[in-house]
Amino acid sequence: MKIVICESVDEAAHAAAEVIIAQVAKNSASRLGLATGSTVEPIYKEVVNLGRLRNISFRAVTTFNLDEYVSVAKEDSYRATMEKLLFSHLDFVSKNTNIPNGASHNLLEEAGRYERLIQAGGIDLQLLGIGRNGHIGFNEPGTPFERSTHVAKLAKATREANTKFFGHSSVMPREAITIGLKTIMSALEIVVVAFGSEKASIVAQAFEGQVVEDVPASVLQRHPRVTVILDRSAAGELQHISRSVSFRA
Repeated sequence: MKIVICESVDEAAHAAAEVIIAQVAKNSASRLGLATGSTVEPIYKEVVNLGRLRNISFRAVTTFNLDEYVSVAKEDSYRATMEKLLFSHLDFVSKNTNIPNGASHNLLEEAGRYERLIQAGGIDLQLLGIGRNGHIGFNEPGTPFERSTHVAKLAKATREANTKFFGHSSVMPREAITIGLKTIMSALEIVVVAFGSEKASIVAQAFEGQVVEDVPASVLQRHPRVTVILDRSAAGELQHISRSVSFRA
């Protein structure tokens, strides 16, 4: 595991975007695992800027979002979020951008379909944020490490943290379809990002503590190719800074 500590959120977002751009430049038909949430918004802004600046095409890229809420209004869905933040700004092909269908009449069947779609070709690079309770995707504390894509019940802390993203047309949902921890761990390479002092405690637990299901992100310690990109505040409680590297854009 490589931990990269940046001086600011902007520098950290740039560092993460550079990893994504490098992957697509290396393999124009890359299969990317993507996340949503406030942490990744500046990263997607940088991906758009760098993609345009370097004339990087995303036409052959296939994407798989980590999750989608169950039964929300279209404008509050992660599909709408991804279109707004990323897909509509570059030459992504709509049929290649995959997000679970949270409006499915058979959620278990949809979870199985999405898992098979991912495993048909795998994921080359997976982008992750980390929740304050250690969740990645919507794999909440206590989720078995061997779990594949499934319907997850959202923890109270997660629902409270995400309520701010919802308009008047939707009530904060209690469930979501999420890629499982086993599926995340099958990605060839993983980049995890965390910003702000409110993430410092869970970052230290996840990446320097024991590997336990109560801290879902801790399983990433077992992956052979993980890069954790932090700003100084999020790195504030790490004890083994000597194994980290600093980055300046």
